[in-house]
Amino acid sequence: MDADPIALIGTPGVQMLRYYEAEGLLAPARTSSGYRDYGPAEKDTVERIKTLGHPA
Repeated sequence: MDADPIALIGTPGVQMLRYYEAEGLLAPARTSSGYRDYGPAEKDTVERIKTLGHPA
């Protein structure tokens, strides 16, 4: 799953996902062309971050 579908399902926007990655909170897989590939584990992590009250 790429960043756009994650952003559309009520999770933070693309810039916030990049912030989470920069802070070491997310580590999405990369496709062979270098694109971030957000899967179910990353979606769960974002939901946990939101639940814990991390700024979103």
